Amino acid sequence: MKIYSKKRLWSGVGLLVLAALLLVTMCIKGFRAKSVALVVVLVAIGLGELGSAMSRQQAIEDREERTAFIESKARSRAFSLTQQICLVLTIALVVAGAVKTYLPLLAMGIATGLILTLSTVCEIAATIYYEKRY
Repeated sequence: MKIYSKKRLWSGVGLLVLAALLLVTMCIKGFRAKSVALVVVLVAIGLGELGSAMSRQQAIEDREERTAFIESKARSRAFSLTQQICLVLTIALVVAGAVKTYLPLLAMGIATGLILTLSTVCEIAATIYYEKRY
């Protein structure tokens, strides 16, 4: 069998080792219901981790989650950069329009300022929505 996730493999092995150590301790000090239940849980989770370490489907799902996370981070960074560029452009156009007293430059500065304001309001609304939802 091929191992697709070393992290899950070592997690499963660690849990099985803990279960074995607890079993040895129980043999020396005596059996208690909580200890027996803990051994059963450790063995079950350990075997589950070993199974998922060798599961190709789990490896595919992990890659899909990673891809979605990277895509989310990239979009977030792109949006932040767009807002920063829009802010710099707004300031530059308004200052240039005021210094040169050229109305089209001032109008473009105001338009980019409105776009920046709209994107900031949308970002705040989305944050509020997702904080309430999740």
